[in-house]
Amino acid sequence: MCKIQNSKSSLLHRAYITPSKFNKMDNSLSHLCWHGCSETGTLIHLMWQCPAVKSFWKEVISRLSSILIVKIPLCPLICLLGSKVDNIQSTRIQCIIALAFLSVKCHRSGVEC
Repeated sequence: MCKIQNSKSSLLHRAYITPSKFNKMDNSLSHLCWHGCSETGTLIHLMWQCPAVKSFWKEVISRLSSILIVKIPLCPLICLLGSKVDNIQSTRIQCIIALAFLSVKCHRSGVEC
């Protein structure tokens, strides 16, 4: 859990070293996205705007929405930071959604939950 909390804190404080930042430190390093889309690898791009990442989150939301029979918006506040979904009143469903996104982030980063 510590690693996930640290990731959230790093995201909020823009402390990730992205390809764009690496390139500013050393011009011989590429500034392009690690996912191979040929865009500049800024923090917002790597975490949300990259087509590969966007596709991943769309799939997660689609599956979770169909399992829970609720509409979850494609929103970085929900997916990356764990904010509550506005249109869902049930605390249990909110907790399930939060746990699901935490589980996805753990699995994706290689952390055992």
